[in-house]
Amino acid sequence: MFPQTISIGRVFGIPIGFHTSWLLIFGLLSWLLASEFQGISYPNGEIAFSPPAALLLAVVTALALFASIVLHELGHSVVALHYGIAVRSITLHVFGGVAVTERDAPTATAEFWIAIAGPLVSFALAGICWLLAHWIATPATIVMFSWLARINLVLGIFNLLPGFPLDGGRVFRAIVWGITGSASKGLSWAIGGGKLVALGLAGWGVLQIVSSNNVLAGVWPILIASFLYSTAKGTELFARLSASDAAHQVGLIMRDVDPWLSGDTTIAQWLEREGGRTLLVGNGDTVNGFLARGAERKVAENQRASQPVTAVATPLGSLPAVTPASGGQAVLDLMQQFNLDSYPVIDRGRVVGWLERDAVDALVRGGLTA
Repeated sequence: MFPQTISIGRVFGIPIGFHTSWLLIFGLLSWLLASEFQGISYPNGEIAFSPPAALLLAVVTALALFASIVLHELGHSVVALHYGIAVRSITLHVFGGVAVTERDAPTATAEFWIAIAGPLVSFALAGICWLLAHWIATPATIVMFSWLARINLVLGIFNLLPGFPLDGGRVFRAIVWGITGSASKGLSWAIGGGKLVALGLAGWGVLQIVSSNNVLAGVWPILIASFLYSTAKGTELFARLSASDAAHQVGLIMRDVDPWLSGDTTIAQWLEREGGRTLLVGNGDTVNGFLARGAERKVAENQRASQPVTAVATPLGSLPAVTPASGGQAVLDLMQQFNLDSYPVIDRGRVVGWLERDAVDALVRGGLTA
């Protein structure tokens, strides 16, 4: 199977790669830049770049942009290493790049400097590219470095918007954390800022579509806004799961894991033999997902004898992880969000128990149900 993330090397011991989704934006950006560069002409009307030359320059410029993004992420990573925080990887994806660290910053000061390092690198790159555009005065270098100077400046400014998961959101979190002494309060404010930034960006995208004929100019901000909002919302949910009151931890009410069900079992066989109860689904040592109560409703009754249970199983990776220490209200919200009557409990990468909605509801209301 083709890997989702492709490695391209290591810098300071940090693995660097790109998600296959990056290929999509790389191709699209190269095409758009080639179209733009073909329209450039000299004062006498002579076309500056032939189509092949424009395409080559566009590809080199796009690669230089993504190198800039790697340097941006390395800015975060180097400062994180300075504070003793290991960096697992740097990955380019369709919306930019991300540096994954082993743990969060231990102090507000560390959080501030780790977060702001990336935009500072982008601003420095913008300045360097502006100088190169003037020092190496050939048509190709002027066009390429001028464009890179502008885009790095825009990326630096955009990333400083005060909303999580943008760098500016982490800077905002660090400031609130430093003032209040509460990391969770800082994160809460940054998440709120992230939602507002996402909504504003989506509104701007809609305005672009309505007020101009350039649909792409509006769709792209809307896609970025969707990514920002979903990430902020997911972080908010994870924070709630991680900071639950011990008296309402779902580990108190989870039931044991039942034996696995083979993935080639039909839905009808599951209903007949197991009564439709919640079970893991897998083959060998591989877990494909789990069967929740009522999952058979996804398939017409006359097809249940031929359809395997994998057709209605819920992939574990599609759900936010719930641990024995997670809070009841947060888990109840998840069950309602995904319309599940059962939910797996995961500890150290293994499913260790099941939660039933009635039991979780009773826990939240104050009574334990065995």
